Amino acid sequence: MSPRGSSERLAFLRREIARIESTGATGLPRNAPASRDYGPAPAFLSAARLAGGLHEIVPASAPDSHAALMLGLLLAASCGREKPASGLVLVVEDFVALETGAPYGPGLIEAGIDPGRLVIVRTHDARDTLRVMEEALKCAAVAAVLAESAIPERLYTLDASRRLTLAARAGGGAGLLVPLAFAGGAARVSSAAATRIEARRRSSSVALVGGNRLGLPGPPLIGARLVKARGVFGFDPEKVHEVAFHAFSLHLPALPRHGPDPAAAGFSRSA
Repeated sequence: MSPRGSSERLAFLRREIARIESTGATGLPRNAPASRDYGPAPAFLSAARLAGGLHEIVPASAPDSHAALMLGLLLAASCGREKPASGLVLVVEDFVALETGAPYGPGLIEAGIDPGRLVIVRTHDARDTLRVMEEALKCAAVAAVLAESAIPERLYTLDASRRLTLAARAGGGAGLLVPLAFAGGAARVSSAAATRIEARRRSSSVALVGGNRLGLPGPPLIGARLVKARGVFGFDPEKVHEVAFHAFSLHLPALPRHGPDPAAAGFSRSA
């Protein structure tokens, strides 16, 4: 390493040490609160309002696609709890599965999705996704249909979104669409959707453990900005609501077993 590079490295280390000493090990200012209190989810995310309509969850940027999908899963689970006798449909495109990964069972359960009530449909492309989503929304036995799609703007026309809206109205379930190709462009989308939410990643707050600032992170957070809402007046389109997972009052189902229950099968373990 050259003398100049060595001096720059030392200067960087001095700045980092000074920053840590001024903020503490948590990275927060010493006079900042170490934790925040989060109440219930905002009213525009309520299951009662989502039922019977089409709603778009647009990532704020490409790296926010996972946050948008997680928000969609939380909303789908909330709709499922409102209609406990109905099922949930998750539509996964081939390309999206390659980019973001296939559905993961324990992760779905953590979001409050009961695998026993979930139907996963794999589609070839965006056209198939729209077709499957429309047909599933027409079914009265479906509480919510969540689709993560790479649909381009030329295919997501006013007519296409109108068909999904009418299907959701007919079946009474919630249509939740996560259009990945619209990342960063929530304000420019034109559709018949009742709601458009921009989702982004947020840093978790620091939880206190016995007054110790070196405690575990707080609940995972998602930033939700309401960009469009039919029939809702007075909302601030610039306000970002920090939504915690537990704001949806999750009731996690038990993990399904991968084999027979020894007790149920009559097996006993000898001492």
